[in-house]
Amino acid sequence: MTKEEQAPESSEKQQATSLDELQEKLAAAQAEIEELKDKHLRTAAEFANYRKRQERDARQQEQRLKAAAYRSVLPVLDDLQLAVKHAPQGAPNGDWVEGVLLIERKFQKILDDANIKPIETVGKPFDPNLHSALLQVPSNEHPAGHIVQEVKAGYLMGDQVLRPATVVVSSGPEEHSDAPKDQG
Repeated sequence: MTKEEQAPESSEKQQATSLDELQEKLAAAQAEIEELKDKHLRTAAEFANYRKRQERDARQQEQRLKAAAYRSVLPVLDDLQLAVKHAPQGAPNGDWVEGVLLIERKFQKILDDANIKPIETVGKPFDPNLHSALLQVPSNEHPAGHIVQEVKAGYLMGDQVLRPATVVVSSGPEEHSDAPKDQG
């Protein structure tokens, strides 16, 4: 073969090698693009999850702070209700009693607007998640394990117990002994 014949063959080999190199580089670049795209998507998903977690934590913190604030003023409502309960009948200060009743109603409206509801008690089964038992007494009116009396109102804020109700629980009917007493 002459030099002129070898030159096109050599040139073809160089072009083939160059083409193979370019295809390898292209494949490597495409793989890198896919890897970077995957990293970007993962980072975006992690950030979205982080943002959702932060928003959820902020809502929970807000709920905890609201609950603490409302919990701290419940004793004031207790005192208002006690004052209303013990207001003298036909008191000469009727306007004063009406004023206290008005304050109690406003207070109750604020609690209603905040989705704070009293926990049902008397006649209901005792639930340690909602109630705090002060004592247990025999009762012919209420079955064992049911609430006989509410000592202090409990409240729910949505599904969260703001304050458990303090209650007296029935131990069941009073037992009467039919056996004659020993007079011995």
